[in-house]
Amino acid sequence: MAAGNKKTVHSWATDFMPSQLGIDVDPEELRLLGSFNEANPALFKFAARQLDTTVATLNKKKRFPVLLAEADVDPRTGGAAAVVTKSQRDTRGNIGDMTIQYWRMRPNGGQRLQDLINIETGPGKDENHTSITGMWVLGREIDVSDIAKVNRVLEAARRINTSLRAGTLPEVAKIFKDTYMHEVVSEKLPIIGLDEKGGFDFAPSIQGQSPEKALDLEVPPSVALALDGRGVNTLDYRQITAVKRPVSAVDPDTAMQFISQVGIETNTKGHEVKASIEPGVVPEGVQGEAIDDLAQEHWSRVPGDDPSRKGKRNFRLDKLNILGEDLLNVDTVTRMRGLGILNRVMHSLRRRDYPEIMDYLTEFDQLDLVEPLPDPPALEEGGRMYMVSLLGNGRDEIVEDFGDQIGSTKIIVHEGKDKDGKIDRVAVGHDLGMFIPKEGSEWSGAVPDVVEWLKQVDHWFITHRHLDHAHGIAIYARKGLLEDKTFHATPDVIRAIEKSLNDYDVKRKDWPKFQAITKEGAIDIEKDGTKRMTVEWSPHATPHSARTTPFRYIGRFGNNILGSYLNPGDMRFGRYMEEGYDGPKPAATWIDQKFFSRGLRGLAEREPDLDPADVDRQDTVADFDVTSVKKRGWAVTEPEVEHNMNELLNGVFKDKGVLMAMISTNDNRYESALRIATHTGRNLMEVGSSVEQTATTNNVLGVNYHVVEPNPDGGNIQIYLDHVYDERLGELKEALEKEKAEGPAHGRKAVVDNTLKAIDWITERRHHGMVRENHDYEKHGKDSFMKPLVGRPVYMLYDEMKEADEHLGALIAGMDGKVDKRLPRFTATLRTSRTSKTAARIMGDDPARRIIPVTGTQGSMAEMEAQLNKIAEGRSLFEADPKHRHTAVPISADTDVIIISQSSIPGNEKNQKALIDRLTRDRNYTVVVAMGDGFRAHNLKGDQAERLKTLYGKQKGVELLTETDGSLTVLNKGLHSSGHGNEKDVEAFANLIRPDIAQPQHVTDPESINRALGLFKKIGLNTKDRIVENFEALSINKGATPEQADAQSIGRMPASLVVFKLIRKFGKFFGGHLEAKRILSNERRGGERRDGLMAGENKEYEANFPVQDPERVREWQSRRPVKRPEPSRKDRSRPIPERRDRGPNLPPMPAPKMRRTG
Repeated sequence: MAAGNKKTVHSWATDFMPSQLGIDVDPEELRLLGSFNEANPALFKFAARQLDTTVATLNKKKRFPVLLAEADVDPRTGGAAAVVTKSQRDTRGNIGDMTIQYWRMRPNGGQRLQDLINIETGPGKDENHTSITGMWVLGREIDVSDIAKVNRVLEAARRINTSLRAGTLPEVAKIFKDTYMHEVVSEKLPIIGLDEKGGFDFAPSIQGQSPEKALDLEVPPSVALALDGRGVNTLDYRQITAVKRPVSAVDPDTAMQFISQVGIETNTKGHEVKASIEPGVVPEGVQGEAIDDLAQEHWSRVPGDDPSRKGKRNFRLDKLNILGEDLLNVDTVTRMRGLGILNRVMHSLRRRDYPEIMDYLTEFDQLDLVEPLPDPPALEEGGRMYMVSLLGNGRDEIVEDFGDQIGSTKIIVHEGKDKDGKIDRVAVGHDLGMFIPKEGSEWSGAVPDVVEWLKQVDHWFITHRHLDHAHGIAIYARKGLLEDKTFHATPDVIRAIEKSLNDYDVKRKDWPKFQAITKEGAIDIEKDGTKRMTVEWSPHATPHSARTTPFRYIGRFGNNILGSYLNPGDMRFGRYMEEGYDGPKPAATWIDQKFFSRGLRGLAEREPDLDPADVDRQDTVADFDVTSVKKRGWAVTEPEVEHNMNELLNGVFKDKGVLMAMISTNDNRYESALRIATHTGRNLMEVGSSVEQTATTNNVLGVNYHVVEPNPDGGNIQIYLDHVYDERLGELKEALEKEKAEGPAHGRKAVVDNTLKAIDWITERRHHGMVRENHDYEKHGKDSFMKPLVGRPVYMLYDEMKEADEHLGALIAGMDGKVDKRLPRFTATLRTSRTSKTAARIMGDDPARRIIPVTGTQGSMAEMEAQLNKIAEGRSLFEADPKHRHTAVPISADTDVIIISQSSIPGNEKNQKALIDRLTRDRNYTVVVAMGDGFRAHNLKGDQAERLKTLYGKQKGVELLTETDGSLTVLNKGLHSSGHGNEKDVEAFANLIRPDIAQPQHVTDPESINRALGLFKKIGLNTKDRIVENFEALSINKGATPEQADAQSIGRMPASLVVFKLIRKFGKFFGGHLEAKRILSNERRGGERRDGLMAGENKEYEANFPVQDPERVREWQSRRPVKRPEPSRKDRSRPIPERRDRGPNLPPMPAPKMRRTG
């Protein structure tokens, strides 16, 4: 009966049967229970004490105890809940008073025991029936004459007891909702910690995860037995005895049999559990490992002096060990998760199942209790070095939509046993990328799970700014996990990361530290004064589509050098490097051949105390990007793209404006766009957030410091454009002077002389200015001198350049137009921002004088807000009305063409085709799209098709095809150069590095992997004969000679990812709510254990971040009801109800009584 409620006796009674409460027992079970109670008096005594009675009293009344209890722990928060049913019954089915209690403990350690249902019983109409004389739900008295309410309460009690007897924690909140308890009590009362939809609903706690030791855990005795998974069930004989029987299973990976069993001792003074695993039948020659301390737990009765409370005293948890690790003297959440693991073990044994320990450790985020790798050598012996890939080497999905993508995230580790026998570990991180989900996924993306590695990794090294290498940083920073970490990268990569941090609305205090890499260098990672790892780099030394920095990781213990791991990043080589091409190279195609070929020798150059002979070696292990190795020959190079684009614009689209769609992080392509603009006499502006950010980075840091020294004050794009123009002018002058010296051909003498005069005139005017010959006072005022055009702010130049071009036109007209056609237009190119007044003037000028880099090339969901997709849908800035939107840049399908300078990403062909169809069919644009080593032109207009055929019809090696839809395909004229090299590129890079062991990376395709392995063998390099897959630990040891160099798989880490969902308001492109979850899978392909710690069939589990997630707390707090304030003294005339929400079946509130005054 509920505390504080007086016993109510009615003159009538409601009869019911045990089955209505879910506590019916068949005769055979009753016989077995009687025998069991006689054989186990301690357990019978324990149950009697929990019912506030004695064994003697129960025997006298010929009754037996009804005691049911189950509990569970929330893996996410460490909160816990238990449900206990207490009653008595006899062999005829008569039932005594019943109490169903709910116990819960919040993650911060606060606990409460409350009555859910109380049923008071009395004698029925005969000895086989029991009547209900009183009923309460959550302390609210129920009218037992209301049959509908009584039946609903009985049904709720039946569902709870049925669940308890089945060995599971009842979903009380859901049961209450489904049985309409809110109508029974005329108000909605939440069950704290449980969700109405099922499962837990605890909020995470900062206090619960404090590093300080948690308070003693003291709980009611029945709850103690339920928490550890044994549960309490005095009704079902088979449930009582099942847990003590041993179970066995065979590990398919090792063919070893293991036996798991548990020892239990329970009485009124305490409760003890010991679970173990030991080898059973094992194959010959295989050594199994026993685990005696799988789980150990002990509860003892809390002492007290009050004899009347002897049976009601709580039990205190005195011991909790999981796999030999003390989880008692830890924080509250970790302790409760340890109890959760034991709970799972005991439940498994009760079901006669072999416990899947690895799954339980994963579920409760305690995998660090199991070392997945064999013990390392002692540090004094040098320890060991290994590398683990977390992204880039996956062939299968870890979770649905994720895990088989390319990219890169690596952890490089040096570890060894210290003098105390403990593992001492130092680790660094290489790249931290992001996965893009497949179409239709509920998630926005995923990042490699480095949560546990963050405990050891303080330094991260980022190769380049592509999404699959650098954009996972913002997710961890948003969760507050990187504020004490240092990221090493070049300034352009740092700017890209900072933009990502701002886009994800990461607070400044949560930003990591950045260390800019501006020149070749190295850093030593030390611990306790000993060098444990050295990291070397050379900025932008790897050819790729984006500027890429390679890193060399050298494992060591002082002067004992273990070996090295070289990761160049994504890469290609370029035939012009091999063939000695000496023309202009984009910044992202430069290669530092000395850095790649020197191996370990750089150590001796910096550290005189090292023996040079010991480090006179190539790199031990090197990874090679083999994404495109299946393609024969050399990959298309960026100079080829530049040449082909110039040819196309000058020969086919010379009278049209050009929208050049590109991947915004393609540094090669942006630099090519600047050069193309100069060579075709077009002004340039960018439209699209990402490509505008690329332009800003180039303007601040410089376009290509190998070609032009950057100006620290900015304006570097215009400086580069001026350099390219002057370079082109100089090359033309040199060629003409050579032609003049050798004697021009017939009819060329006047052309050569006139052009040289024009070049001198242009050079003088550009660099020294000129006097306006026909000075217009109204137009120019008193200023009759035009200042030099080079080195001045862009916003001042547009009118002056047009004026100078008019003078040049007059000069050429005076020469009867006899000048070389290669003479560039005087104005060359101005680059300006989209929102400037100069941009508006450019848009109002001749379309043939503009080229506009825009975002969007694939048409995928990830590019939904890219400019090309917006154009296809008619909602871009190009369709906006300048009268209503000052940033509009109006164009039309008649004046401009679209060139998509990016082939479709494998698997995305349908999306890109759909984008092209919308642009051509719905918007009537002419669209040229890169396709492999060629391109296809759609919806050509006027004489464009004839121009195209004239231009390429007779070129050697070029093939034209007419498609069924009328589009033209041009082969062997590439408009896109991949950042990933073909077979020849990979071979050239491998010959440059010549590592002891060569490995493929950044690939998921088996055919590409096999092709790469065969290529390495063909050129005499050793390899592992397979790809080292994600989560596999690869040991690295250089050995005494190159032939003895070794790279072996020493184990496999649990597979895991962090998936996230970014929720933003429509049209908002920054901030928003970030929901993130760790998903762990215990599928251990390629690994084996010999200790019986098994996993289930590739189950997936959600796990928390190891520190408090502030967003989850805010989310939980926002869902809490707002508490209305209590009436103040001024409101005393208002009635104060006992309950705030009065149900529809309650009588109306009484009117307040009025008192006389005065």
